[in-house]
Amino acid sequence: MTALLNLPEFRSHKVVRAAKIRAAEFAEDGSGKVMIDGSEEPVAVPPGFLRPGHHVVEGDYFIAYRDGYVSWSPASEFEAGYIPNEPGPVIAIVEPKETAPLLMSKANPEGWKLEELLDKAALEIETLKTPLIRDDPRAAAKTVVHNNGRIIALLNEAARLQRDSYRVLATIGPNEGPLGKPRIGKGS
Repeated sequence: MTALLNLPEFRSHKVVRAAKIRAAEFAEDGSGKVMIDGSEEPVAVPPGFLRPGHHVVEGDYFIAYRDGYVSWSPASEFEAGYIPNEPGPVIAIVEPKETAPLLMSKANPEGWKLEELLDKAALEIETLKTPLIRDDPRAAAKTVVHNNGRIIALLNEAARLQRDSYRVLATIGPNEGPLGKPRIGKGS
């Protein structure tokens, strides 16, 4: 068991079907029948479903993967690693009457530089949003904190790519600003 504790940790990203186990009985080969919430009929499970030395208890989870594989998980482990995959609220997208560009351009010389906007968004998520939920022990909060970390990394990567584009453009000529002559594309 000590060797297992030294393995790297991974967060689940799988989508599974699952239900709480109400009752179960198993043969010596680990096959058996499992009664789960939402079903009046027992679910037959194959040999090896229950390994020697393990015990399924009421409230543990029966799990069915998309490829047809089935397994079970203790309730505490399952609930710490998965959140219900429920459809979110329907969001109506309303177009504003006037759509002004967000980024700096000839049409919007006072707009945001892309890399500055990305940096600001990453900083706000890291310093204002994530600290509000970091200490929440619920699985949903842990998932959002993890997702926020990934979003910050992606925003930082996008900002790095934009700065690399500036480096490449600097080899062509100086930046004349949003109202000046472009270095590539139309009008260059």
